[in-house]
Amino acid sequence: MQVFKQGNKLGQLMWLPVIMAAVLAAVWFAAKGNTTAVHADEPLIVYVSSSSAAVLPNGLAVADEDILALDANTGTWSLFFDGSEFGLKSQDINALEILDDGSLLLSFDQTNSVVPGLGTIKDSDIVKFTPDTPGNYSSGAFTLYMDGSDIGLTTLGEDIDALAIADNGDLLISTFGTAKVKDANGQVLKAADKDLLRLHLTQIGDVTAGVWSLYFDGSDVALTQTSEDIDGAWYDTANGDLLLSTLGRVVVNGLRGTKADIFTPARHLYPVQTRPVHLARMYSGQGQLRI
Repeated sequence: MQVFKQGNKLGQLMWLPVIMAAVLAAVWFAAKGNTTAVHADEPLIVYVSSSSAAVLPNGLAVADEDILALDANTGTWSLFFDGSEFGLKSQDINALEILDDGSLLLSFDQTNSVVPGLGTIKDSDIVKFTPDTPGNYSSGAFTLYMDGSDIGLTTLGEDIDALAIADNGDLLISTFGTAKVKDANGQVLKAADKDLLRLHLTQIGDVTAGVWSLYFDGSDVALTQTSEDIDGAWYDTANGDLLLSTLGRVVVNGLRGTKADIFTPARHLYPVQTRPVHLARMYSGQGQLRI
């Protein structure tokens, strides 16, 4: 799960890690052959929620309900959000978005998760954590942001495992398996685990309403293998880049990567188009994002 940060502005990305924005632009430009680093003085912070309990190299013990921050420039880990402090013990976070005001959008891996103040939450739901003080995650409260069953996410394969926000505020969602939802015309829209759906919410909370459309078709960039399931996504509103991470190994048109890498498709592929194009690696986390 990943999210990016430029200065004090929080962005978002979902994977096992979560990254903050701006320096990825520098890494991306360098990879594209640009000799001038952009915002090279900005720290690259990768936010990570592990799939299990772990002890990091610096001795920090973490659980799957926590969110960690990795300074990719120094290799320094820190605890960003302690889920156990808010009653999320063993509620595995597997999708994350950080809003501009510092609030967190979270989805959980378990079919049924118990969230304080909300009760049982499904893996197709999204909850919002609002800190009492913006930027301070020592206190705050949960509210239900999206009830997945209200908008057609009802099967086990429709577990949300990637979450981002588009430039107009729409949700970008990928699921663990194949999702079948209704589009604006009431027709069945089928999306694979390598695709991104766009959800234009018209009502949030206990009674959720919205309109689905296909945003990114993974087959357009030859994402076909089980390991190429999208499990992290972030839309950079500053420059329009869509950043992706995958469940495992990626081999596409000569590009090879792992679940620790971040990729970007050509911009003309989203919202959805039909012609294939190469992916480009924006950032390699090999050796840094393994926890």
